[in-house]
Amino acid sequence: MSGNGAMTFDLEYTRWLEEQNKQINELRTAVNAHASDSDLRLIVDGIMAHYDEIFKLKGAAAKADVFHILSGMWKTPAERCFLWLGGFRSSELLKLLVNQLEPLTEQQLMGLSSLEQSSHQAEDALSQGMEALQQSLAE
Repeated sequence: MSGNGAMTFDLEYTRWLEEQNKQINELRTAVNAHASDSDLRLIVDGIMAHYDEIFKLKGAAAKADVFHILSGMWKTPAERCFLWLGGFRSSELLKLLVNQLEPLTEQQLMGLSSLEQSSHQAEDALSQGMEALQQSLAE
């Protein structure tokens, strides 16, 4: 993956999603038209190959910018919401990375500590907002 890994991945992922939508529509049309099993198999095989492509793309992007891939910033806002509801927290990612980044200078350690603290504050604020929203919806 050349150039800016995150930007390149985002562009390729957008292209991949567009192709996925075309393939899903093709499959839906074939099912509704009662296509033969062999025709459906060809379409499904194409979709499976398409998913192989995204895994290769993610692998290359992770080598260029692993944080971008793990953080999920390339996902849609709805997908990121589901990640949050499912328990993903960026502070957990920071804990994993700190062990892999040693040895760090004092300044780098202070920067990571500051980032972790601001991440926790943002997570707490978001959690409180989600709780307030859930309570207001329950009323």
